[in-house]
Amino acid sequence: MEDQFYFMKFVAHRKTFAQDMTNDERATMGQHVAFWTEQVREGTVLMFGPVIDPHESWGFGVLRVTSEAAALALIEKDPAKTIGVYELFPFRFSSDNCGRSRGNAGAVAEASPRFTRGARAVTVTGRAPKV
Repeated sequence: MEDQFYFMKFVAHRKTFAQDMTNDERATMGQHVAFWTEQVREGTVLMFGPVIDPHESWGFGVLRVTSEAAALALIEKDPAKTIGVYELFPFRFSSDNCGRSRGNAGAVAEASPRFTRGARAVTVTGRAPKV
């Protein structure tokens, strides 16, 4: 089965999350980073990390999987899913040869008519933290 690529966006439940996370949230984020780092080592994730955005706390990842279901299964395993919301968007690389070998994280992505025509963005929500 041919690899499919997805842009994954994780948005924390509050805009100030990066500045004021609790000790429990900080521990969860450590587990989150360890989980996605392992996926990079396995070649399922090409890159991930936080985005410096003055308006809200969010991060992204670029997934290489066999299906949307496989992408959703990874998100379901992420410890941080309980402290934020995931959005998942299909896309392809700008060159058919760019980023196809495992471990190449330098590729540039663009929207793909092949994957996006009739496709939908998927939002995966975790439970809001108890306050």
